Amino acid sequence: MKNRWVLLELRCDYDVEFENQITICGLKVRTVINNIALFEESNKPNYTEIHQLESYIMQEIIKNNPSIDPDEEIFELKITESEELIFDLIIEDATLTEEEFIDFLQIIGRVHEYDLEHNHFENLEYNFDSKMPLIHDIRMKNVAIFCLDMLYGVCFIGYMKRETGFHVRIKAFQYDIIKVIIDRFKEQYSEILFKNNLKWNLLMNRKTSSGYRTTDSFIADNDLMKQFLKTSKSTSSGENMMKLLSKLCDKGYLSEKEYTNLAEDKNIVKFLLPYYRVDKNDMSNMVWFGLSTGTIYKEQNKTDPKRIQQAQYTRIFSTHHDLLYYIRSYWHQHFVEEALNSIRKKWEESEYILQIVEMKVDCQFDLLSEKAPQKATRDIDCLLLVRNTDTGKEFIIPIESKRNSREFTKVVKETPLKISSSYCDIFDGFIVVSYFNKESEENIHRSLLWNCSEKKIILCVENIFNNFVDKLEISIEDICEVT
Repeated sequence: MKNRWVLLELRCDYDVEFENQITICGLKVRTVINNIALFEESNKPNYTEIHQLESYIMQEIIKNNPSIDPDEEIFELKITESEELIFDLIIEDATLTEEEFIDFLQIIGRVHEYDLEHNHFENLEYNFDSKMPLIHDIRMKNVAIFCLDMLYGVCFIGYMKRETGFHVRIKAFQYDIIKVIIDRFKEQYSEILFKNNLKWNLLMNRKTSSGYRTTDSFIADNDLMKQFLKTSKSTSSGENMMKLLSKLCDKGYLSEKEYTNLAEDKNIVKFLLPYYRVDKNDMSNMVWFGLSTGTIYKEQNKTDPKRIQQAQYTRIFSTHHDLLYYIRSYWHQHFVEEALNSIRKKWEESEYILQIVEMKVDCQFDLLSEKAPQKATRDIDCLLLVRNTDTGKEFIIPIESKRNSREFTKVVKETPLKISSSYCDIFDGFIVVSYFNKESEENIHRSLLWNCSEKKIILCVENIFNNFVDKLEISIEDICEVT
């Protein structure tokens, strides 16, 4: 988990000794730069302390400007919580000097101070009883304290010249600041090697720590479940497997007639066991089982001479109860993961233009709140980071597993409600994959709309594994702009 910080910004047109007022209030601030105070999360000012600080600031402003109306809103204190963002890049320009780099930073913003890294330590590191580094983890020869007035932002930029190029590491607390800096770097320098993906880092910072479905995840890790998953990928049993899964996902069992229709497919029936299902209308509070005869009895009133009476039941077929739980909770997502692994392997072996750089499964994110992530608003079954090796461009694609394609309309409607416009541009497109109710051989395309953004969402429906791999590959290529 990355370190979390609290930023307290003073926005005011009058001169205020902000750091002095913070000291008077006794707040445990780490540093104050350009009217932005940085606090460790554990030292976050409370409501009473903020109110007191506002009072002191107002007193100072009125003292220095007696004609001001104290009832006017003449300043603003804005408090934000953030997880630190660290971004690395290399400017591949052998002629670039440290002085020229600082000059360029002065053009795009304001360099508050710059020096050798260790010369900053006394003010930013050594005077605090804390194990939380502010600049020591930047690990560069020089560090510039950089301010971007247009965003009321501050960041620390480490830089040094090496044989491999001009190395830069940016440590910031706002995604927008890094984005502005990188965009200006791209305009100025033609050859830049980016060592990580900024949007991906932002997304990972919104991840919640809830143990989603981890309690029973051990169920998936045994030979029976693995064998079923393998069988579900078989082309020869594809249609029969779909019929089996349809019944198991719907009602949990097959009737004797439904079982007979599949009985010739040994790959399928090896997972099925016989059960007796008691008629709901013939069920009493207590049931007796005749272990030697296999007969089921319902219990009568204890005064009834016929203490027990044979119940009405039918013979059905289903899987072992753990396998049934696996099928209904985990199987389809694992089916999708297997398809993605097949695509990944194929692309790697063929040295294809697209490569899957990262793949994460079963994640939850808070993509509504602007504050520290707390409650998950969006579940992502499979999350891809795909790179075009020719252009270097990377694409972030969430994939949602829905067994039934009829759920697609609901996903289209709910997605913009679970992801705010502040985070929607992280994603390059969305894919929904389904197993049942294929209505078309082609993938279905729709659009997701936010205030100023439009994103593509693709429905991919297929129950035959090899066909599914092909259609999912086409969907990923579509979003990655490869035809």
